[in-house]
Amino acid sequence: MVNIERQQTVYNLLKNFQGIDPLKELFWTQLNYERVNQPLSRREWTENFARLLADDPLLFAGGGDGDAFHVIYSRLASDKLLIGYERPIVLKLLREHPYALFVFSNGAQDRWHFINVKHDKDIEKRRIFRRITVAREERLRTASERIALLDLAAINTDLFGLSPLAIQNRHDEAFDVEAVTKQFFDKYQTIFNILQRDLEKQTRDKRWAHDYALQFLSRCMFLYFIQRKGWLGGDMEFLRTFWEAYKASSQLSDVFVDKWLKVLFFEAFNNKFHGGHRHFPKNIGDILQMAPYLNGGLFMENDLDRKHPFSISDSLFKQLFTFLEQYNFTIAEDSLYNPIYSNTKSDFIRTAFL
Repeated sequence: MVNIERQQTVYNLLKNFQGIDPLKELFWTQLNYERVNQPLSRREWTENFARLLADDPLLFAGGGDGDAFHVIYSRLASDKLLIGYERPIVLKLLREHPYALFVFSNGAQDRWHFINVKHDKDIEKRRIFRRITVAREERLRTASERIALLDLAAINTDLFGLSPLAIQNRHDEAFDVEAVTKQFFDKYQTIFNILQRDLEKQTRDKRWAHDYALQFLSRCMFLYFIQRKGWLGGDMEFLRTFWEAYKASSQLSDVFVDKWLKVLFFEAFNNKFHGGHRHFPKNIGDILQMAPYLNGGLFMENDLDRKHPFSISDSLFKQLFTFLEQYNFTIAEDSLYNPIYSNTKSDFIRTAFL
């Protein structure tokens, strides 16, 4: 069970996680690991391999009996956090540090990965890499909840003290993506049911209500991928900006989906946006004018959109928006996956929690 006070403290740290000082505060004070601060030599590394890092890796903190569980920090030379750089470094360090958490930052120390390596019980020698991303633009509620679980003071000791294996097991649990995915699905199902029931009540068409609710949620989730790419005026929080601009306007209530969101979906994403929409503030209109053309079909008006007259109220959209704002919909630049639209929710979840 997460300690709410501890989670809030961790959240406050992660919001301004730049430079080494917040890392010290997080592990040495809040999560109760022992300070070590021991550089790990790269002398035996090849030149090409060693130059991936700006400095020697640092055995930053330890925990458990004899501080046998290690927290190892590595600062990449790159401005980007690339999984392709991190993975071989972790594999090299694992040889001498089998019980460990690996923390990476970019060169500027303003983007971070916390990496857990779990051994696959079903396939011998296979390792599963799970990572939590911390950066200013990330939503950090889930990250703070999972990182707060790493608190050594919350792990029960046995007769022999706190073993590195017990700490590793706690880390494996904290980084369990299935737990986050289940939480997402549970909340998604609740929002889906509310939307479906509302649409069915308006149209008395249960099948259509199901299909349209799925399509609408899919469009909204995909929008999060688009904005995180910076394709909407460079605003990675564009939907929030869009929603706040609507609420601050003099528009009639309950027209956000019809008069704002549908213009983004059916016009802006199809190179059909025009200057006749006087209700948009200039900054919003400029972004919509430059929105990318998405040639995938998801944002084309279709038979589901045209079959029934209906509306989605502002209060209902707010519930959906509040839910989606809790999660990160991101893809690492060198990930194998891309957010391809599908009628199955799992395709989105697979990309959302890498």
